[in-house]
Amino acid sequence: MLLSKIIFYVFIFLLPLNLGKHLDIKEAFVDGFLVDYLQPVVFVQDILIFLILILWIWEIAAKKIKISFSSKGLVVYTLFIFSLLLSVLNSAHFYVSAFSFIRFFLYSFVFVYVLTVLKVEKDLDTILKILFAGTMFLCFLGIIQFIKQGAVFNNYLFFGEQPYTKNSWEVTRERFLNYSFIPPYSLFRHPNIFGGFLSIVLLWFFFFRRKHTWFKYVFYLGLINLVLTFSILSWISFGLGFLGGLFLRKKNRNFRFYKLLFSIFILGVIIFVLFTPIIGANITIFNNLPSIFRRSGLLGISYFLIKQNFLFGVGWNSSIFYTIPLIGKIYGFYFAQPVHNIFVLLFVEAGFFSFILFLLLLFLAVKKQLNNSVFYILFISLLQIMFLGCFDHYFLTIHQTVILMWLTMALSFL
Repeated sequence: MLLSKIIFYVFIFLLPLNLGKHLDIKEAFVDGFLVDYLQPVVFVQDILIFLILILWIWEIAAKKIKISFSSKGLVVYTLFIFSLLLSVLNSAHFYVSAFSFIRFFLYSFVFVYVLTVLKVEKDLDTILKILFAGTMFLCFLGIIQFIKQGAVFNNYLFFGEQPYTKNSWEVTRERFLNYSFIPPYSLFRHPNIFGGFLSIVLLWFFFFRRKHTWFKYVFYLGLINLVLTFSILSWISFGLGFLGGLFLRKKNRNFRFYKLLFSIFILGVIIFVLFTPIIGANITIFNNLPSIFRRSGLLGISYFLIKQNFLFGVGWNSSIFYTIPLIGKIYGFYFAQPVHNIFVLLFVEAGFFSFILFLLLLFLAVKKQLNNSVFYILFISLLQIMFLGCFDHYFLTIHQTVILMWLTMALSFL
């Protein structure tokens, strides 16, 4: 087995880790406040994927790997990464943009590596077994956190577990039947991210459980964690994906026709969400729903920034520098997060060309899966990423879910 492939499997095993070295730079401060999305972090996964990249190049030179770059996916991917680089060069906050781009490029290399080295019929089973172990750990940790109502070790050194207690000021709280509780974070920065991750990978374990019956244990344990996250969008993502998977699993189905219907539905969701600033401006009830109000406000500000920086954007990972003062001036509150939509976020930070190329890459992946009746769950996963990406930004900003997105897209091309 190739050495790079062994390390790649280690990389997949350690995918859930949040362990990294945070670097302090003055550019990560906005109006005197440290914004964690702007702070450079070197994660364990960064080191591993860099090592895989170096070994991959060496193995090509040593003719241990024979590759062809004729794939449309690789061509569009290359153009996409180049367009992101242009946005970095155009950024007024070069160091923040450059560091974020390097890490995003390394994670996106998963796409190239999978397409050039792995075979879905042979390697998907191994990837699922490795993910099984990592997901079981996430779920056990999540259950203990929920029981304790706080972090287990309350120390970043424990696999990057985010420290928090029931007395933490900014900790996420939910209410159910007049009972207030803290949802599990596991190794993620927010329960919504944990829920989004579970909503995708749990379906993989469920629809491959006949091949490995022990997959059902992580599915049920993960389902408990998914419920406890109280991430409504993750519930919807899981529910729609589960029903869609059951439907497509039936024999003698016209896979292409029904997959097209599912794709049209997700496209409708995307279009609806993109118009929420207009909807929100005319429905005053949105003012009493803080989450929707914030998301609608960020979308509206992002559209303004897009008009001002249409071709190359404001700079990769730089939109927060512009949205914080604008959202405070227009809407009267402080919110140091990117716009909660990966498509709009990509457009506002990297511009028109990156936006179109990313959509094209997703389109090619979905098109590739339209006739795939064997690994149909990958098609469902693509639609889940698009759905969740309409309401949050973590598929472009959080390292675990960025890796999951590129892994899913790459497997969809095989």
